[in-house]
Amino acid sequence: MCENMDIYSFEDVINQIEEGLDGNIDIGDLAKKSGLSVYEFRRIFSFVAKIPVGEYIRKRRMSQAALRLINGEISVEDAASIYGYDSVSSFSRSFKEFHGASV
Repeated sequence: MCENMDIYSFEDVINQIEEGLDGNIDIGDLAKKSGLSVYEFRRIFSFVAKIPVGEYIRKRRMSQAALRLINGEISVEDAASIYGYDSVSSFSRSFKEFHGASV
């Protein structure tokens, strides 16, 4: 089962996730490019990365948001919108939970 990951290497998967942090990341598309079902893809990703793919994406988005906020590239309102939150307050709650500091 793991040998199928060679179709679209784990590094390719991570690169595509990184490129899509500020947009929609389609797990089904990643699975298909990897030659796996979504179920298999999720299992293999979790095994290799030691974290579920959804959690990995959420954590990377929060890290990216913090970096862009610190660098003054975006506002909190922009960050909430870019990283898929329905409101500034829900983004702020998640940000504080993840980083331990308010935005």
